[in-house]
Amino acid sequence: MIKELLSFEILNFSNDSITVSNIASMLALATASVAIFWIVKRILNCYKIFNAVQIFTGYTIVKKFLIVFYISACLKLFGIDVTVLIAGSAVLPVIIGLGLKALFYDFISGIILLTEGTIKVGYVIQIEDKQIEILAIRFRTLVVKTRKEKEIIVPNSFLTKNEIINWSNQKK
Repeated sequence: MIKELLSFEILNFSNDSITVSNIASMLALATASVAIFWIVKRILNCYKIFNAVQIFTGYTIVKKFLIVFYISACLKLFGIDVTVLIAGSAVLPVIIGLGLKALFYDFISGIILLTEGTIKVGYVIQIEDKQIEILAIRFRTLVVKTRKEKEIIVPNSFLTKNEIINWSNQKK
């Protein structure tokens, strides 16, 4: 009885058909995707180390990944071969990597600055002809204040590429 119900054809086209089993599988996948998203959302909200922008970014990345997974799984359920699409999308990370090369460089520079500890919050440094005070060191950027009290966001790679003078570390 249950086997007959699950194999009942709702739509039939050419060689494929949509059955109750396909619809039930789609609903199960949707439920699992929503549950995974909810769990990730709870985890990101529980830890206070993330700010609102980081949490939103995490939500968005997980949401997009789950949507792509859900769509490809549903297409597979309907008999559409998605291996060609998946193989074609293998080039996508390479393209994204090349496009985000500067972002990764800034991120790695931030890790170096944070772990070395040669530059700290409150230090006054000079880059080229500008003296600036460091207000915050983040993974990708520095927040600095100029002598004219203007706050500027500087990429971390700028500090690792250029020569700087650390006025806070000068011996008297």
